[in-house]
Amino acid sequence: MRGAKRVRTSGALLMAFGLALAAACGDGGGGGDATDGGDAVFGQRDGDDGDTSVPSDTTTPGDTLAADTAPPDSASPDTVTGPSPVGVGVIIGEIDSEYVNVAFAAARFTRTEPPPDTSGTVYGPCRVTVVDPNASDNSYGLDAGTVTVSNTTPAVTLSAVSEGVFGTGYRSSLPDDQRDLLPGGGAIVLVAGAGGADIGAFSGAFQMPEPVSIALPQTGLTAEADPSKALTVIWNAGTGVNVLVSLSPVSASGQPVAGKGVLCLVAGDPGQVTVPSEALTALITGSSAATMALAVTRTKTGSVSNATHKIPLTATRSSAGPITLRY
Repeated sequence: MRGAKRVRTSGALLMAFGLALAAACGDGGGGGDATDGGDAVFGQRDGDDGDTSVPSDTTTPGDTLAADTAPPDSASPDTVTGPSPVGVGVIIGEIDSEYVNVAFAAARFTRTEPPPDTSGTVYGPCRVTVVDPNASDNSYGLDAGTVTVSNTTPAVTLSAVSEGVFGTGYRSSLPDDQRDLLPGGGAIVLVAGAGGADIGAFSGAFQMPEPVSIALPQTGLTAEADPSKALTVIWNAGTGVNVLVSLSPVSASGQPVAGKGVLCLVAGDPGQVTVPSEALTALITGSSAATMALAVTRTKTGSVSNATHKIPLTATRSSAGPITLRY
């Protein structure tokens, strides 16, 4: 049945988005896969119905949580007195790239905040790790009822969908081809949950990040960079709580593929980070070149609490394009 499938992310840039929220930041207000509406169900399992709709973003590298097949018990956050942190939460965003322009809204509520993925090798501010566009998040999803997002264009409804032993996932009302969603940087978006079997009603608001524009390096089908030299990435500085600069492997046609990627998590939003040459050379295996998607993802976060739970809210804006690393 449709409620038992897990949506796979399409497009290299949604993969980069998922890396930003799950791999680099742990929960950080987001994790798991990012989806963009239509039939997409956030965080659901792969089934045999053949659907391949589009965050999180997502596509997360490293270890995935084992499936939690037990119903909530007395030790789970939904029975703890006082607001207990919920993992993942509500995620909205836009991606502007040379591969795909897409807006998305997604939700998943887990019992605990997943820890940061620290796999791979660290080079300065960056980490080289294996990314897999077919990775799955098997965390148990809690039911918070229908979630609405407003002050966006259009408003979004996130509907709870049963995943059987994997709990509850969420289906977005956005169409597959939605390109724009968020208001301008600094604007306020409202989020409200009707309340469900595991999490009570909640409502709150948080600020949106500014659009991202990459000044350097040049990206495009013919753009190249020498991996033996450090790569300085420059974007328009803004008010993000953090920025994730990522290099994710793609095929010549721009499709995401499994392989080594680079994640550089930058505190604040300074407008620049330098990727060490050691990190770049680690991406090239068995040849003298590697085609990557270079993405800059700006994140703003917030949270909303009811009597028992604290729910993360995350908004992202990404800009990206292809670049080939070649000696």
